[in-house]
Amino acid sequence: MALPRAYSLGRTIVSRGAIRAAGPAFLPGRITVPTRSFISKSPVLRDVAQNDGSRSSGSTPTSRAPVSEAVRKQNACSVKLLKVPRRVAKGVIEELFRDAGFDVVKIDMMIDRFRYENNTHASVQLANEQQAQKAVQALNGSKGLGGQIVVRAMDPEHAWDYARNSPKPYSYLVPEDHAGLRSAVDPIVEGRRVRISVKNPAWGKKDDSPAQRHNTDIKVIERIYSPFGIEAISRTSPQYGQKSFQPKYFCHIDFATKKGADEAIQATNDTEFEGVPIKARLTEVDPAKAYQIGRIERALLVELQEKNLAPADSEIDADLVSKKTKKDAMKFDRSRLPATGSESA
Repeated sequence: MALPRAYSLGRTIVSRGAIRAAGPAFLPGRITVPTRSFISKSPVLRDVAQNDGSRSSGSTPTSRAPVSEAVRKQNACSVKLLKVPRRVAKGVIEELFRDAGFDVVKIDMMIDRFRYENNTHASVQLANEQQAQKAVQALNGSKGLGGQIVVRAMDPEHAWDYARNSPKPYSYLVPEDHAGLRSAVDPIVEGRRVRISVKNPAWGKKDDSPAQRHNTDIKVIERIYSPFGIEAISRTSPQYGQKSFQPKYFCHIDFATKKGADEAIQATNDTEFEGVPIKARLTEVDPAKAYQIGRIERALLVELQEKNLAPADSEIDADLVSKKTKKDAMKFDRSRLPATGSESA
């Protein structure tokens, strides 16, 4: 989607006071990136290249405080469900436990705000301690959710809200509930989510491990885009393998404001930073992501469709989505798909 040029790239955004920060701007310590030739038509990127990258994140992860006695009692009535397929929604997990004869009080699960998929585990509170013990015995090792179910007793010191209050900068996880999914969809509705593509192999050194190259690449991305006010950064696409001729998808960034997103696109699209070509454009909702939004909360998918921000129901093909994901016994819960053609909702 093309954006109108609000001003010439010959003007420096940073000098116009456009630096904003929705959270910690940089990771602690100095950021070292490979020395490369720098060519860019953007003065903003030239400013970033000349900056040594030394910043303070503003917050340092701390150890968890001991939980209260009430939380320990809650944990005694709870279990941890592990190795959950990423496309399994909270409702499917609740159905699994209820069908096994257990009374579900609460399910706590986080989802990726950019992919609308869970982070492979869930905390499940049951009616009492006896049910929690029986759930481990009855369900652990059984078949379901597309594979072998893994259920463990809850750690007595488990902090239910720790993931929600994570000290990690730019966290991409949100709770799977209405408020969490709303916060994941709002950047699309408000034009604040930007898709970043870079030319492979990006900035990491050829001889570094994938983890080292990722760390180098993500720090460079933070250096480039934090002046525009980063709210969250998605998981990144690996930048190893054959060198690409054109920029390939690297990550999505949610900016704190639409203005920040617009300025980031205007300053960095079709330019280079330290010899690596970059493309930046507003994110679009593809059929696979629309499918996942709809299975979690249909009303939010309808809202996106009404605003022409998500594909129509007729374009959301369950078979196409299934081919791009791991197969499981739930068949991706086809009954929850939006109506397509003559099919019922």
